Amino acid sequence: MDPFDTCPSHSVEVLRAVVEYLTNHFRVVGLRELVARRHERVPLAAITFDDGWRDTYDVAFPLLREFGVPATVFVTTGKIGSYQGFWQQVLGDMFRHAVVQGDAAAAQTLRKLIGAPQDSQFTAAHYRQTVIQWKGLPRHERARKIATLLAEHPDDSPGPRCFLSVAEIKEMHSAGIEFGSHTVHHELLDACPADRLDYELAESKAQIEAIVGDRVESIAYPNGNFSELVVSRSEALGYQMGCTVERRRIGVRENVLTLPRVEPEWDCPWGEACFDERGFVMRIR
Repeated sequence: MDPFDTCPSHSVEVLRAVVEYLTNHFRVVGLRELVARRHERVPLAAITFDDGWRDTYDVAFPLLREFGVPATVFVTTGKIGSYQGFWQQVLGDMFRHAVVQGDAAAAQTLRKLIGAPQDSQFTAAHYRQTVIQWKGLPRHERARKIATLLAEHPDDSPGPRCFLSVAEIKEMHSAGIEFGSHTVHHELLDACPADRLDYELAESKAQIEAIVGDRVESIAYPNGNFSELVVSRSEALGYQMGCTVERRRIGVRENVLTLPRVEPEWDCPWGEACFDERGFVMRIR
């Protein structure tokens, strides 16, 4: 686990445990099929992945093929092929410089950006609190802060590619993986002005459709944030399904534009997964 990243990864063993559980207790189908058949008295499950990280191809895709199960991947189109993480990872890098590497310049930059006292110390909790605060900032203000971080600590030697490439998306789609939208820039849609909202919804849909040569009917709202306007504009622009992060199973009379999902816990201390009597993944204590 990385204390300075809000998108930590499971091990492949945890993913295997989840998929094994699902295949033993449910018929695993695509999200489109699950929604269409939600009224049937058959235990169905659908697997989804958000953002479009490269490890969805490198790690999850081979495992899905091994078990012969489909999935839906919600792609942030502005990050396709990108070597840089989201702004949360850029911020996390600065915290890592300040805390782990003892970089005084990074610490000073952070203090200026977040208005912290000159002698303040930075912790993982402080990082997560800053992420929450910055999520509520206007996009241009947050972008200015991130640009300041990048200017102070330019990455002259970028690491491996972070997000799916066009070729990987095409390969996965040809193998039966469904693709949906996660907007263009991972914006919190309930805070977007109307014109920006329509752009994020429509442009991401068009970009994915151009890549896969198929209709895109589903969206996962970034951070799970939605409103009546977000739902109505999604429907008007051609989406037939929308996913939130509300933690429960899909009911027969579910509003298909505000579908719940059960997210596996990422901070299982022993890197294992377990399940309660309802089939929800629990953290191990």
